[in-house]
Amino acid sequence: MINLYRLELLVLARLSVATKSRPSRSDLSKVLYPFVQAVVEPAAWRADLDTVIVRLRGEGQVEQQALTLTDQGRSRLCEVLGTEEIPVTNNWAEFKKRHLRQLLTNGQAQPPAGATPARVFLADVWGVPIETSVSDPALANAYVMDRLGLTTMPLTLGELRGGLLARELGVPYEGDLGEVLRQGAAKIAAASTSKPDDIILAHVGHWVLEGEASDVVFESCLEEGAMERHHQQHRHEEIQGDASAADRQPPQQVEHPLGAPSRQEAVGESQGIASQSPQAERDAQSNGPSRANGVSGEHHPHSVGPLGPSEHG
Repeated sequence: MINLYRLELLVLARLSVATKSRPSRSDLSKVLYPFVQAVVEPAAWRADLDTVIVRLRGEGQVEQQALTLTDQGRSRLCEVLGTEEIPVTNNWAEFKKRHLRQLLTNGQAQPPAGATPARVFLADVWGVPIETSVSDPALANAYVMDRLGLTTMPLTLGELRGGLLARELGVPYEGDLGEVLRQGAAKIAAASTSKPDDIILAHVGHWVLEGEASDVVFESCLEEGAMERHHQQHRHEEIQGDASAADRQPPQQVEHPLGAPSRQEAVGESQGIASQSPQAERDAQSNGPSRANGVSGEHHPHSVGPLGPSEHG
């Protein structure tokens, strides 16, 4: 989406350059569209350009009958460029090379001598002071310090190491590497504080819950909520394990076809063991297993059939 305020400045800059004939709207569009054609469709561009021209005329900065700057328009452009007069150039190409970058800073600090277009652009995108675009090392140091939250100059290996660890662990860095490690350990272990006793307590807790303290990987602290997801997965696996164990339990005893079995019989059948009364067990010892189980064709006074001990008639 085009920033219409900035497009106004670009139009004022283009109209400030003298031409052999007064520029038309088509000329203006053809010259300025290349700045945004990579991301803006032609129809959208034409609509935004028309809007800007109407606004500039409404504010009295462009003549109503021609695309020419008024005194107000020239004054506004000079303020943005940080100059007292409109720069005199031979053509638009010269203006772009010498003055166009001044629009980017809105009349504030200008790129230092020797700054390349690449470094000026990166300084603007990264949000670091434009003065750091003076050299490759200066710009690189500014970027690293900004991303790691460092303020001490020069950028030493110790500062770089501490800042990098602090960012990876997600804790603040105030120049004390030991404090970074303590706070990082407390965060990963989910300890209540970074005191030694609390870290030990959390360490033992991880060992008990997960088997090995090393199971808590370093990368878990790099994104918010990773530790919670780890514990949720652990709980899910426990639930799955309980469900699997339940699936392995023997099926419930079905109703006996000739009547409800006694509690003793139900327990015996669930374990695959033939149910026997104490009397039947004694009979088994004296008469053999076939009689004890009621399989023999002979009728024994103490044999056990499917309905229990038989009566001797």
